Amino acid sequence: MDLPRETLTVTFQVVTPLFLSGAEQDKAEIRLPSVKGALRYWYRAIQPQYNQLDKESTGASLEEQLFGGTGSGAGLGRFLLRDVSTEEVKQNIRRRFDPVFSKDLSYLSFSLRSKKLERDYIQPDQEFKIQLVLRPETNTERQKRNWQELMASIWLLGHVGGLGARSRRGFGSVQLSSWEAPPDSLAQQVLKELHIAHQQQTSQDWLKAFMHSLKVIHSWFVNYSESPTHTVINQQTGFYLASTGFAHWEKALAYGAKCIKEFREQKGIRRVALGLPMILPNKVIIQPKKREGNRVASPVWLRIVRIGKEFYPFFSVLSAPFPQIEKMDKGQSRNVHIHHQTVLEEFKNYLVEQGYSQGASL
Repeated sequence: MDLPRETLTVTFQVVTPLFLSGAEQDKAEIRLPSVKGALRYWYRAIQPQYNQLDKESTGASLEEQLFGGTGSGAGLGRFLLRDVSTEEVKQNIRRRFDPVFSKDLSYLSFSLRSKKLERDYIQPDQEFKIQLVLRPETNTERQKRNWQELMASIWLLGHVGGLGARSRRGFGSVQLSSWEAPPDSLAQQVLKELHIAHQQQTSQDWLKAFMHSLKVIHSWFVNYSESPTHTVINQQTGFYLASTGFAHWEKALAYGAKCIKEFREQKGIRRVALGLPMILPNKVIIQPKKREGNRVASPVWLRIVRIGKEFYPFFSVLSAPFPQIEKMDKGQSRNVHIHHQTVLEEFKNYLVEQGYSQGASL
């Protein structure tokens, strides 16, 4: 007997300019591989057992079984991803006085500016739809587990993460607007357990709905250890929503940028806890030691959320490892010691001092 394939159709709204490109870096497009990559990132952030072997597989990890991989026994994964948008997502070519590159946002958008490359971006206030088609599965509990893992990833992308260039700094904020599954399906059962926070009309209700669903998602997985090996969501993670809303996304993003800039200026060299490498005057560079790689992505995510008719900055301070670092000056290097977790706690306290509302602990 052929088992039916269950589907989930997801609608995202673009809240801030989305710089997402394929082989042609000057062209903007919704790329399914990029969306799938983002879902995989958030799966790893919430699933501590992502790299453990699937007991029912031939050597593939849980992540490879769900998302696919090149390892032994991995294959194509358990779901197909389709773009089912009803109309072509519009693009907008960067203009000289484009607000993305205004003075207020230059602190965040500096890496997007290039005299050699005029980059398109996908404009805000548009929607795109994707559909996930899960392979048939005779084991009901296993199929429910598949949907929990996928919906956790989708929900986190649409509430915490983003897509494209500078997504950790507010660009490419895409929020989950709606999702639909066939009536009486396993997907529908799982879907009902989660709230879409963006459907709330006040910032207080948004944060309440956000934390409720995050706790539900967290209950689906075992806890991460206190010493993560990659960026994760655990009990040390903090979530902070601005108390003030703005009429336009530009103003909200500028306010979030101001918070990051002022905090970094207070911390001197210790601000490297918010991302590396860092270039100081006279071409002095603070960077990870060579064996640790060449950069450290910031554990602080800034995104803009739309609540009713207003836009709010929202910070997620995630948990992540921090490498040994060194200071390079005129070809000479010396070790630098930074207690990054202390700096992140100071940033959390700073946000509260600025009037941000903190989500309840997991």
